[in-house]
Amino acid sequence: MTALSQASPLGLPEAWRSRLVAAYGEGRRAYHTLGHVVEVLRHLAWAKERLGSLQRAALDDEASVVVAVWFHDAVYDARAKDNEARSAALAREALAEVPVADPARVTELILATARHGTIEPGADRDLAVFLDCDMAILGARAADYDAYERGVAYEYAEAYPPAAFRAGRAAFLEGLAARPRLFATAIFHDAYDATARANLRRALAALRT
Repeated sequence: MTALSQASPLGLPEAWRSRLVAAYGEGRRAYHTLGHVVEVLRHLAWAKERLGSLQRAALDDEASVVVAVWFHDAVYDARAKDNEARSAALAREALAEVPVADPARVTELILATARHGTIEPGADRDLAVFLDCDMAILGARAADYDAYERGVAYEYAEAYPPAAFRAGRAAFLEGLAARPRLFATAIFHDAYDATARANLRRALAALRT
């Protein structure tokens, strides 16, 4: 258990801390675990530092972004199509008990994770930062990115036959690689785009062999 798993997000009660820790340990998970939350929060701290040096407020609604980070993959089933909606519903349930963030905004942020890559740069800074933090793994060092690919493959292994998974995964990565921008914010684009594209090329080559 990480040190982060012992702390409640933004003062949510102990019962909710326990529910979140349990949720991220449920099912067939290898990548979408509490460790992923840790990494997203780490990238969020990095983004806030970078943005804070450029403008007065790094985020417009930091509380909602942080709550969204904690809850965005709380429900994760490779077979399901409503993971984001169910994760958002869980967040709203928590916020009904302790209103530490805007439920509507948290819902909007979580639901947006189902449409990565469709957010126009500058359209919504908090949303762009949140999504870039969630997808920062694309720009990780090769060993970490490859572990991510193995983790996703493990998570989907019981949901789809190997050939179907490889075809679907290749189509998803090809779609990412074809985009003119992988990240919505300039700070993530500048820091991670080149590495991310190298990772995508390597992953696609492996899937095609």
